[in-house]
Amino acid sequence: MFHRVLSIILFGFFACSVKGDFSNELQKKFVGYLGECWQTHELTPKDLEDLKMLKMPDSENVKCYFACVYKKAEMMNDKGEFWEEGVKKTSLQQYGNDDAMLKKVNDFIDICKKVNDEPVTDGEKGCERAALMFKCSNEHAPEFGFI
Repeated sequence: MFHRVLSIILFGFFACSVKGDFSNELQKKFVGYLGECWQTHELTPKDLEDLKMLKMPDSENVKCYFACVYKKAEMMNDKGEFWEEGVKKTSLQQYGNDDAMLKKVNDFIDICKKVNDEPVTDGEKGCERAALMFKCSNEHAPEFGFI
């Protein structure tokens, strides 16, 4: 179950390549982040079912779980914003010199970084913005072959 949620949580940019695999080192790090965040934001079976259907539950706990994981994965900065540089760094680790894939990632980033322009009420906590990142990912990742 964790691996399915992992692919959803980490957008698809670098967790799920077109072939659906990623390096053991990155996988171990991300699974570790999932477990760490689970300690403070345990998801219910209903939450997991909604997420498998690519639906964000209307729960602050779930949104904060995503913010926790995104921050640890360097997809979100400490200000609760989508962190373009962190995503690019991880993408380079994942895809190395695959210029075509890195271009797709950069194009995807250009679309989803706009979530930083959306108003949120929880500021640096980042839970609401994490839900926006999830939504953007699910809307646009398939266009780039990430999911």
